[in-house]
Amino acid sequence: MFVVVIGYNDTHYQRLNERLTSLNINFQYERPCLHSVASLATAIYQNGNRVDSVHSLLDEQKNASDLCQQADVIILLVENCPNIKTLCRIVQNIRLIGTRALVMMTGVLLTTVFQHATGQEIGKIAAYIGADILIPEVHYEQTVLEILKAFERNTSLNDIQNIIFRDSSGYHITKPGQGYPFRPTGYVNWKLMNHIGREVQINTSWSCPFRCTHCFYPGMMGRYRMY
Repeated sequence: MFVVVIGYNDTHYQRLNERLTSLNINFQYERPCLHSVASLATAIYQNGNRVDSVHSLLDEQKNASDLCQQADVIILLVENCPNIKTLCRIVQNIRLIGTRALVMMTGVLLTTVFQHATGQEIGKIAAYIGADILIPEVHYEQTVLEILKAFERNTSLNDIQNIIFRDSSGYHITKPGQGYPFRPTGYVNWKLMNHIGREVQINTSWSCPFRCTHCFYPGMMGRYRMY
């Protein structure tokens, strides 16, 4: 099995470095994914898999394209990203290159994306992003290795904790484990409303794909937001 690990981060660190250079400051930020990609690729190699890596998809597009055409599994490691729409576009572009590969996405960012989602929202977000497997964990290396072992042994992914995976019937959320990022359905404790005062702000929407003319939400927050 040939695994390709690809790091993605937006260009803000490049803009920071350009600004530092213009101010004659002798300091440069490293690519945010540099160490994460190297660490994950090393763990996969030590696990006995053939692996190659691309530290930054934006900086090394030609190399990423060549490797994705050969890959059996493509792991997208996302450290930061402006919005969920960008995640969707990344997966779509990867699929155009590596059509036969299984696409897995992980990274600290996914924990933020899914931590406020409940019930059907998780499946809808996963379907919109479009990856075959999503791992919304801060410590994801061991989970990646468990998934690769399951592929090699042709066993089910249902026993692997804290992942979202797709099969012929749709997306499935496995049982929670340590560091479980998802909120259970109905997690608001309405009994507290009698103790917190006369006024309180409640977030009733995390995103909305519509643009109703009577609603100010899309104009203020956009159709999709993560933070």
